[in-house]
Amino acid sequence: LDQLVYGDRLRVERVGDEPRPLAEQIAAARAAHPEGTTASVITPAGPEDTTRVVLAVPELGENQRTVFVDPYTAEVRGELTTWFGSTPLTTWLDDLHRNLHLGETGRLYSEVAASWLWVAVAGGLVL
Repeated sequence: LDQLVYGDRLRVERVGDEPRPLAEQIAAARAAHPEGTTASVITPAGPEDTTRVVLAVPELGENQRTVFVDPYTAEVRGELTTWFGSTPLTTWLDDLHRNLHLGETGRLYSEVAASWLWVAVAGGLVL
C-alpha cells in the first residue's frame, strides 16, 4: 500500500548510472530540513528506490521526519512524518490492528477476542 500512496516519494523517476555519494544525499536532506539532526540513513533496497534520511526533530516528539532523496541526482523527492521508520499509512494500519482506533477500550477488546479465538475454533471443529 505504501507504494500506491507514497510512490512519488519512495521511487525515483529515472534510474541513473551511478548514485551520488551518500554524504551528498544526506546534505541535500539536511539542506531541505535544517531543523533536524540525522538519526539514521536507510539506503535504497533496489535501483529504483530512494534513499531515506531520517531526521530527529525536537518538536515532533517520538516521531521523526523522513526525507526521501533520489540517489542519482541528490534531489529531495519529498518528506513524511514517520514513527520509527514507518510511514503514516503503516502506522495507522498498525494502530488499527492493535486497538481499532478506540484507545484502551479497543486494545482490551482485541486482547479478549484474540484470547478466546481458540475457543471459537474448537467449538467450530466440534460442531
